[in-house]
Amino acid sequence: IHEQTLGLEHNITGITATNLGLLLLNQGSYVASEPLLRRALAIAKKAKGPNSEDVLARCCNLGRVLRKAGKLAEAEIELLKGVDLGERFQKGRPFIELSELRVQQNQLDAAEILLKRALEIIRSTLPASDEAIAEAVEKLAALYDRMGRTAEAEALRRSADK
Repeated sequence: IHEQTLGLEHNITGITATNLGLLLLNQGSYVASEPLLRRALAIAKKAKGPNSEDVLARCCNLGRVLRKAGKLAEAEIELLKGVDLGERFQKGRPFIELSELRVQQNQLDAAEILLKRALEIIRSTLPASDEAIAEAVEKLAALYDRMGRTAEAEALRRSADK
């Protein structure tokens, strides 16, 4: 409907493509999700420019579906773009997304650096009670557990509870 009334390249059409793509991603339909998220990214680049927060979010979405589909090299390209924009806009999400790729690649030290940066950004931009902080802390603690650094994981979880 949005395509017919607003056009193929309208930002609202891109938002609709994003929402449908994320729904399919969450249902595990990576093949169906990918073209929608690619389209949403292309629309955002055209509507908002290549260096916008919309492009940042859509790079993360596309990177996530590519990672889950096992297209790790393609995912890395999109997630690295997201990290560049994440630094610019002080957003932690692209760092978390790229850290998950690094874990999948068994690059745990790189994942740790990314999660620490994400946590630093999130703590500096959100209130202490925001659940994004707890989520990032738990991801870092889980990584420490995976690395056999359980004492650090427990200490991190305890400090987050305060």
